[in-house]
Amino acid sequence: MKTLTLRDAVTVDGKPCRTFTLREPTGADLRGIGLIQLLQGSAPAHAKLLPRIATPHLTAEQVELLPLCDHAAIMAALAGFFGDGSTPSDAAQADPDALAATLS
Repeated sequence: MKTLTLRDAVTVDGKPCRTFTLREPTGADLRGIGLIQLLQGSAPAHAKLLPRIATPHLTAEQVELLPLCDHAAIMAALAGFFGDGSTPSDAAQADPDALAATLS
């Protein structure tokens, strides 16, 4: 489980929410999502995956409207699920290509 804190609150069930828990994705959660696009920080890939693994529930539309800084936070949180348990370097967290290389 990972905790994701957004810069701006999103309305969930009529209440503002900035903090979400992300559970580790399963193979079924990744159905229809290109792993490379996900690791490269693709907003459409995030929009497909986050509604499947986030609590409280986010919609794809909410994810698509998040600012870029929140997509960077999403990418960093998801990266921890796709490695050997080691933490990617700071450079890899800031650079999607370095992040993909770290995880391959």
